[in-house]
Amino acid sequence: MNRALTALLAALGALALVGGAAVAHEEKFETKVTLKTKDPSAFKGKVEAGGGCRKGRTVKVYHLLEYGGERDLVGSTKSKRSGAWKLTLDDPPEKGNYQAIAKKLTLGDHKCKRGASKVKAVM
Repeated sequence: MNRALTALLAALGALALVGGAAVAHEEKFETKVTLKTKDPSAFKGKVEAGGGCRKGRTVKVYHLLEYGGERDLVGSTKSKRSGAWKLTLDDPPEKGNYQAIAKKLTLGDHKCKRGASKVKAVM
């Protein structure tokens, strides 16, 4: 009986160590997104993050209809290895406020947090 209890406690202890080690290696990385509108036929910018969190991020550009309220999706694209991204438009954007958002992403034990650009006015 003592042997069974000792074996059970040893197994639980090992499981706790393994579970704790898995959680200890998880890293979270902040994401910063920039948005530029110099070219009238495109939005472009950069995803800045560590831990391999720049490449392949989905970036969505929104036209903000009301501050803190409704928004329309203009389009989406993926970031390159450098973090650079570009969304080419068929027509110049309407006047108004725009924002780019990079969705959160999990890469193995790396958690890439969601990031949003500052609101950019297009005149």
